[in-house]
Amino acid sequence: MKKIILCFTACFLLCGTVWAQSQLGTRPGTLDIEIPRNWQGNLLFDSFYAPSAKSTESRYSAGIFSSYIDDYIDVNFFDPRVGTFLFLSTNPGSCGFSKTFNCFYLAVYYNGSTLNAQGDKTTIGDETLTSSHFLWENNLAFLIGTPNFGSFRLDLKLNTEAITEKNSLTEDSNKYKKNAPAIALTRGGVNLGGFEPYITIGYQFSDKHVIGKLDASDDYIEATRTSGSRAGVQTGVNYNFNENSRIWGDISFIRAFADKFKGDDDIINGADKDAFDGGWGVGLRAAYKQIFSFGKFSSGLSPNLTVAFIKDSLDSENTFSSNLFGVSVGLDVGFRFQSCAKLAFFTGASLHVLDCLILRDSDIDAWLLGGLEWGNKWDIASSSEASSLGLGMTLTPVNNLVIGAGFNALLDRFFFFDLNSFSFRKGDFFDKTKSDPDAWFDNISSGLKFDFTISYKF
Repeated sequence: MKKIILCFTACFLLCGTVWAQSQLGTRPGTLDIEIPRNWQGNLLFDSFYAPSAKSTESRYSAGIFSSYIDDYIDVNFFDPRVGTFLFLSTNPGSCGFSKTFNCFYLAVYYNGSTLNAQGDKTTIGDETLTSSHFLWENNLAFLIGTPNFGSFRLDLKLNTEAITEKNSLTEDSNKYKKNAPAIALTRGGVNLGGFEPYITIGYQFSDKHVIGKLDASDDYIEATRTSGSRAGVQTGVNYNFNENSRIWGDISFIRAFADKFKGDDDIINGADKDAFDGGWGVGLRAAYKQIFSFGKFSSGLSPNLTVAFIKDSLDSENTFSSNLFGVSVGLDVGFRFQSCAKLAFFTGASLHVLDCLILRDSDIDAWLLGGLEWGNKWDIASSSEASSLGLGMTLTPVNNLVIGAGFNALLDRFFFFDLNSFSFRKGDFFDKTKSDPDAWFDNISSGLKFDFTISYKF
């Protein structure tokens, strides 16, 4: 049976590779359509959770393999028998800690940069312009698990920006509070005949924009606009067939609330004609994962499906509404080579089998369609890096101490394997050293990005 599955997988991947290469250069350009303002990468799923750290194993194997870094603060996957566990990660910069007590399990997670602030003051004649910018970027998660009542997780996203601008001559002022806090509570950790359900309830607070100015009578007036608040429910279930095979799925519902105005009518008048009038969204995703082991070599695959629908509207003279429907079908593939008991290597990629997006609003109908395109999940911020094949390694110098590192940035300086075109080419290190041989050290170090994890179980 394993041989049949492996042969089918190999044929499917090969066909996907050939088809993707044959389509390169023939894809239509991106349509110039305006996506609704509340369509974001994580709008429907996991949007209320603190940004989580990924282990080296998971990051470079497209999520096929994992470690306790991925599981220790998950309401279903944590192991209450672990004792004491801690980890540090550079991508994102985060740390975590957990400990098993006699009657319960406690885990804590932190990600952020504490506080960043800057300001300036400019004087031109009688006019003085002042501004200040504060960024409070801290994300926290707490998990409590008990044998009898399951587990609870509390997430706090505190990435608030506070911006103040003021003109001393005209008394005009703007005060912004962006990226308002979000809070979520998750319940899980209960096994019902092999099924492990969970449910999350989350709320995103409102951003605020306070506008101040002098009116015709030289009286100072203000108005406040609040926007961006939303609430959501996400629930799902996981089922483990065995330690190498599982299936899971979840459903998410989001309610986005309308913008609100409060204050002087002279400022508000006309400002609310393009205000966001609320919306909602619902999504479904599911995946199956299977891992195969052959001595020192292991491989795994995970077909997955995501379906989402979002509806929103703008309040104007002619009410504007939009409907956005998306379907994504993918296949994640990961590989692990256990060189010895203390050293392992990981790599993997994601095949986008089908990506479909349909937008219908009061003005236009548009659609986007793509398929059979290779990508990567360990870096979605940079398209060039997301299309390269990454390599991660873990080292266990002593029992229970695991050090993980990613080699994608270093190796790309010398050779580059492009998943989209399935092409292999040399990196830009060689081109730069030809013109400036003395800069070889800078050429290497400029391509380095620290992708490092360390964990220890006591």
